[in-house]
Amino acid sequence: MKTRTQKIHASTGISIIETIIAMAILAIVVLGVLNFRYHSSKESWRANVEITAARIGSLMLESWKGAGGSSDWDPVEQMSSLSNIETSALGPAIPGDMNVKGIFRMNEIGTFLADTWNVDYYITLAYNDATETEPKILNASVGWVHQGRAWIPSETEIPVRLTAYVQ
Repeated sequence: MKTRTQKIHASTGISIIETIIAMAILAIVVLGVLNFRYHSSKESWRANVEITAARIGSLMLESWKGAGGSSDWDPVEQMSSLSNIETSALGPAIPGDMNVKGIFRMNEIGTFLADTWNVDYYITLAYNDATETEPKILNASVGWVHQGRAWIPSETEIPVRLTAYVQ
């Protein structure tokens, strides 16, 4: 027969069920942390891509604006020393509803491809000629895809659109 002290010592250990429950709780916590890290790094990458798209669009738009907004301005020729830019048949659509007074059709200069850090940036340049009351409107729309993938316009990936005005 067991004495009272032997019974107390026998029941103070950790059972296999308690160990399994503790491991399950720990696994759930670790998976939650890993899921958070994955999504935060994904969103950080996305933010960097959007910032780079805005910088590329701004650089092209300001260079075009510096040339007076000429309709024959060629970024492949003008900016070849700064970046790897080439013409492309694909890219974001031209905005058609930029004027609050009415909808007008913008004239497209062309669509171009710039690749930076394993991301392909597609840039569409367009303009609307000046009128008696309004200046010339220059527009750069920049979309992106991870390098090696085909350009497929998506509703979730809204391109960065930049506009400048030239007298």
